[in-house]
Amino acid sequence: MSVRLALAAVATFAAVARLKSRGSKSSELKSEQKEEIVRLVREGEVWKARQMAQDLGMAELDLSGADLSRTDLEKANLNKANLENANLSDTNLREASFFGANLTNANMMHAYMRDTDLSSSNLKNANLTGANLEMANLMHADLSGANLCDANLYAASVEGAKIDGANLDGANLFGTDFEVFDTGPSRKFIGIPFGYKVVRSPFAPGRTTLRRTE
Repeated sequence: MSVRLALAAVATFAAVARLKSRGSKSSELKSEQKEEIVRLVREGEVWKARQMAQDLGMAELDLSGADLSRTDLEKANLNKANLENANLSDTNLREASFFGANLTNANMMHAYMRDTDLSSSNLKNANLTGANLEMANLMHADLSGANLCDANLYAASVEGAKIDGANLDGANLFGTDFEVFDTGPSRKFIGIPFGYKVVRSPFAPGRTTLRRTE
């Protein structure tokens, strides 16, 4: 371990000890704990945040309501983290992992999530307007009520995903399980989400996309 990493680890452990010494039952302490964890995540030190959470007896990271906008979290491990109501807009989340994470009502507008793992995550009512989800893994994710307007889902894996009430207006669905081809009966659309109609794409001859019905 380098001197820099050793000093960082000592600082983190010292912060945990300081917070513990003040009594874990006070709301003020909980707020201070959370602020420290959020700070570490914003700085890209997710492993330190996880270690601190474990030392404080937390099963998973609690980042609910946190402002993580415009941060660089590429390849971050946020599996099973609680990110309800969190702000992840304009954040670099490329190749990050959110398996089983709670992203209910999260703001992920224009987030960059190419090759990101969102499988089995809860994205109910999340705002994914204009997000780049190219080749992302959304298998078995719950996107009920999510806003995916103008999102890029090119070649994303969406098998088993729930999309009841989701807004897919203008989304790029090429290469996904939602894609429609006009090349014959052997390549059929899996199913049209309620409230949408199939329209011819102006961007690719012979292909179609979805639009909200009026």
